[in-house]
Amino acid sequence: MCSPSTALENFEITDPLEKNINFEKHLYKKIRSRQWSDVVDIYRENFDRAHKVIAMLRETALHVAIAHGSEDIVEELLKIIHANKKEFENALKYKNDQGNTPLHVAASTGSLRTCICIAEAEPSMGNELNKEGKSPLFLAALLGRTEIFFHLHSICESHLGTSYYRKEDGETILHCAIKREYWDLAYRILLLHGELAICVDENGILPIHLLAEKPSAFRSGCHLGWWSKIVYYWTPVDVPKKIDTSLKRREHKFPENYQTCFSFIQLLWRWTIIPVGKVCDKGKKADEENPERSNVTLKLRHEGSQSEDQKHYSFWKYCCAPFMIITFVCRGIERILGFGEIKKIKETHRLSNKIMKLCIRHISVEHYFDGGRDPWLTRYDEDEDLSFINSSHQKKSFINSDSDVSKDHKQPQVDKETPILSAAKNGIIEMVERILRRFPMAIHDETSEGKNIVMLAAEYRQTQVYELFCKRHLRIESMFHKLDNRGNSALHLAAKQIELKTGLIPGAALQMQWEIKWYEHIMKSMPRGFLHLPNKDGKTPGDVFMDTHKLLVEEGGKWLSDTSNACSIVAGLFVTVAFNMSTTVPGELDEKGNPRLEKQLAFNIFAISSYISFYSSLLAMIMFLAILTSGNKESSFRSTLPMKLLFALTAFYVSIASTAICFSAAHFFILRQNLKSAAFPAYSWAVLLLICFAISGFPLYFHLTWAIFKRVPHHHQMITPAGFHIKH
Repeated sequence: MCSPSTALENFEITDPLEKNINFEKHLYKKIRSRQWSDVVDIYRENFDRAHKVIAMLRETALHVAIAHGSEDIVEELLKIIHANKKEFENALKYKNDQGNTPLHVAASTGSLRTCICIAEAEPSMGNELNKEGKSPLFLAALLGRTEIFFHLHSICESHLGTSYYRKEDGETILHCAIKREYWDLAYRILLLHGELAICVDENGILPIHLLAEKPSAFRSGCHLGWWSKIVYYWTPVDVPKKIDTSLKRREHKFPENYQTCFSFIQLLWRWTIIPVGKVCDKGKKADEENPERSNVTLKLRHEGSQSEDQKHYSFWKYCCAPFMIITFVCRGIERILGFGEIKKIKETHRLSNKIMKLCIRHISVEHYFDGGRDPWLTRYDEDEDLSFINSSHQKKSFINSDSDVSKDHKQPQVDKETPILSAAKNGIIEMVERILRRFPMAIHDETSEGKNIVMLAAEYRQTQVYELFCKRHLRIESMFHKLDNRGNSALHLAAKQIELKTGLIPGAALQMQWEIKWYEHIMKSMPRGFLHLPNKDGKTPGDVFMDTHKLLVEEGGKWLSDTSNACSIVAGLFVTVAFNMSTTVPGELDEKGNPRLEKQLAFNIFAISSYISFYSSLLAMIMFLAILTSGNKESSFRSTLPMKLLFALTAFYVSIASTAICFSAAHFFILRQNLKSAAFPAYSWAVLLLICFAISGFPLYFHLTWAIFKRVPHHHQMITPAGFHIKH
């Protein structure tokens, strides 16, 4: 293969335009075939032409090298660019067809090393915007590149204006982080720019509005099984109150008498811990959420030698094998028990709580009730001569103002809910309490339809929120007397069926039971006269309930019939088997007609279990038949049908367990001589496996039991006996 310089000698063409086209074709072929060493040579020998935008690619070679993750090649290209002082700044500011500079591409691909190289070479690149109005820092925040974002901010801080943290539509980096649930990034951004808490986008949406639409980010919206709750409670999670957002490397200085010890620790770290980490983490990307670890890796790349690592690699590969096995086993146990997942969930809850508190702390009364501040007005803060514009036009930035902020940027009037109403609708009790503590008058907020917070909690079945306002110190009678624009009271809204998320309540019959209980609970907290109060359509709450639940009653009846049919067939089979077992006596009879084995423990177990098995399966079959012959009236779903189903399932599960025990006890007499001491463990395992199989149907049983005896069950909570399933 010929060298780039030899290949370029063939371009002996007099026409400069044609010569330039041929040069671009040659460079294009080298880039397309990924011959990066030749590309570097071409850059070095023909920098004046090589660093510019290639027409065929509509971007520079540097863009392509960064996009394909060739960090070593990128560093070589940057060194060549840096050596050419005249074209240095222009070379880094060339944009592709999307308006992205090389720093934009590096931020979007997640190349921390490249980002640092470019930003340190030209800090002003942090302010460059692409065609969508996004800066490299905004792209990093948009894609959740936490480490890249704060490294760039640390390097470019003195050159940054206010345009880097927003788009043309006014959406800020805080909006993006909350929308995409980058909680750690959002928390750090708030510590860095607390004023973003009061900035709105083009629709007048504050960051707290977005947070109020994320119920799964809070403990009240994340529903755990019993085991998960235990693990959640005992899992330690620490969210620091202050975070070093600069992420700059620090040089530790110690007294002279400690310097020798520190040097030894550094040497030990380099020769032991780092090779171990490389073996364990080989083939994995750096964790973007762990700045300290990434800093160590980055420092190793600059200071360490690959040859030294290769010398010790084979040695540490064998030394680390036992530790890697232990780590693998521990991670497997952690995954099975759900520790890692629950820890992430708890970290999310802690961070979202911190974000919520910071947002509410920065929001003033004016910003809360008037809609926030337009982030585009912050451009005036950069110019001292124009600072008076900011103060004189501050009131115009509110969303509810009729005047425009500017001719170029206009915010449409939108119909939106206040944060407390959104939080109440989604059941985020933490946010509701925090907002009420900060803004007590927010308790009177209403939607455009005239619904207050009590009515929303009743309509969307948010038990915790509704019960909060039923307490004496928060109960305001006028809130319970309120009617919306259509004349509906909170009882009308509670009577109206809404579509709940699938899988939250197992079975249409149990959902109907919950609907009745919820309606009765709201009825007890409302004034007496509201039970028969008609709305503007002339319907009372009872009429609304009957009309909207007809389909659910039919589905509930069908679900009960299908369940009872299936279980009654199995219960009938158990009755037959149990009857045969109870009439068959193991062993022979003595002269007096008594069983010869009656004094043995296994015989007594057989006799008792066969008795229980027969009558429990018979009772289960009778109860299932009673359900099938019952009428499907609305009132029957309140307690009658669920109670019959509970008794039937209880008897059914008892018959399964007792039949298994009866069979094992009878079978013991046949193989006791052969199995001897191994008989009891063998039968115990068999019974245990059968019981575990039966437990697979227990979620319905446990939920049914809990729903019957709970006065006001939470519609979103579902008990999972295994404890490992986590619902969001």
